[in-house]
Amino acid sequence: MRDWILYKEHTFPLIRRLNKHFEIIAPVEGKGGDIVFDPITSEHDVVLDFTNTIMPPKRFFFPQFETLFSWKGKEFTLAPPRGAGLTVPLKTKRRIIFGIRPCDFSGILFLDGYYALAYEDNYYFTRRNNTLFILLGCNEPQEHCFCLSAGTGPFLKRGFDIQLTDLKDRYYVQIGSRKGKELIERYDYFFRPASREEKEENIQTVREAERKFKEEVDFDLVAKKMENEEVPESLWQELAVRCQNCGGCSYVCPTCFCFNLIDRVTGKEEGKRMRTWDSCTFSGYTRMAGGYNPREEKKDRVKRRFYHKLVYEPQQFGMHGCVGCGRCVTTCLGNINMPRVMHEIMK
Repeated sequence: MRDWILYKEHTFPLIRRLNKHFEIIAPVEGKGGDIVFDPITSEHDVVLDFTNTIMPPKRFFFPQFETLFSWKGKEFTLAPPRGAGLTVPLKTKRRIIFGIRPCDFSGILFLDGYYALAYEDNYYFTRRNNTLFILLGCNEPQEHCFCLSAGTGPFLKRGFDIQLTDLKDRYYVQIGSRKGKELIERYDYFFRPASREEKEENIQTVREAERKFKEEVDFDLVAKKMENEEVPESLWQELAVRCQNCGGCSYVCPTCFCFNLIDRVTGKEEGKRMRTWDSCTFSGYTRMAGGYNPREEKKDRVKRRFYHKLVYEPQQFGMHGCVGCGRCVTTCLGNINMPRVMHEIMK
């Protein structure tokens, strides 16, 4: 498909126009000063000069708390999928996630595989199919980013709807889907065709960004060592001692999909069944109804997490269970993070 140019001075007018026809979710400054994804009320809410958000936007597809159905007496009512923080019902207005980083979008592609594994999860895919993604590639990787090693950034070659590359005073615009093409055609007066020189400039910008990465790991080598049982149990025991069981690594991870189901009583003979975020590092995650827990020891739970991310999930979904965003590096209180563990295994 043809590539385009969007001048930066036209970006906020474009967002303003999009906001009239779509629900826009974009990076904004949160109450504590962190950059987070939230629905916007004005184009002036949007922050585009940022490294990455403190949390991935997965909550807009997999909410932290979600009602699946409610009951009153003997009557059961299925809860329709709602917008996970949006101000309008999903089915009345489509939505755009503007400014999502390639690593976080790769996390959504990963979740697609999980939620279609046995059957399509209607709650997830109602939100997913109602959303168009406009990616913002990374010219300046963060210190702990390793998406280049994971193959999920700093720019993607396929799978996206629209991808923007920062060329100083303008964005280089690539189209990767029919939905993206239709959006560009609908608002074509904001864009102009890219020249041959700008295509070369885009290629050079991507190469320069790739050379800036400080963190490098070998996913294939690590997976091979784990499959061949070359990792000593002492490593998992050491990590278990440092693990605080806080679940932070799971909550900030773009690909973690673990959930629990709870029944919450809200009145006499009435209540609701909810799906809530969970973590495989919690002792209760694998505890069975009779009280038996096949992973009672913390070292077994830590080991299971990394085996899932690096061995089982690539076999099952064709993608690593880690997109290299680096959030676990800054979140874990015990300094147990993906690149550090992978370096230990590579040794």
